Amino acid sequence: DWKHPHAPNREEWGGNPKPEYNPREELYKYGEEHDLQLYVDFMKNQMTELLTKYGPIAGIWLDGIAVPRSTPEKVDELKIQELYDHI
Repeated sequence: DWKHPHAPNREEWGGNPKPEYNPREELYKYGEEHDLQLYVDFMKNQMTELLTKYGPIAGIWLDGIAVPRSTPEKVDELKIQELYDHI
């Protein structure tokens, strides 16, 4: 969910992970307030809910791959392999 306050932002990730509002969206966290791990935990918990509470799963689509591709030096911070292993 890109509306999560700690989802990747332009400041640290470049590209277009979130719209660049002017003035900034107050909900989003920036600088020292931004904690990507909170977003990663949220994402994993959402995946657990989807995989366990809604019946048979035909497929999973993980959108947003362009974000880590735009900043390859930060890709490990999203823990994508850990999420795939979780699935």
